[in-house]
Amino acid sequence: FAEKCAKCHTIARAINCEFALDDEWERYIKRMMNKAGPSIISAADGKQIFEFLTYDAKTRRKALYDKKMKEGAK
Repeated sequence: FAEKCAKCHTIARAINCEFALDDEWERYIKRMMNKAGPSIISAADGKQIFEFLTYDAKTRRKALYDKKMKEGAK
């Protein structure tokens, strides 16, 4: 995550943004993969980055994740 994402923007940008849900991260990572190209973020890299960011959202940013899950259930 840090190695790949820091090539284009700060790490803080990704880990402090308002994305928390899996579908939000999936869209964001796909967009970054398209912008950077496969030589920067391969499909395997994208999968690992997705797994890290969704894990981080569900643990470190649990309050935001839970809030968004609750809002989505309405």
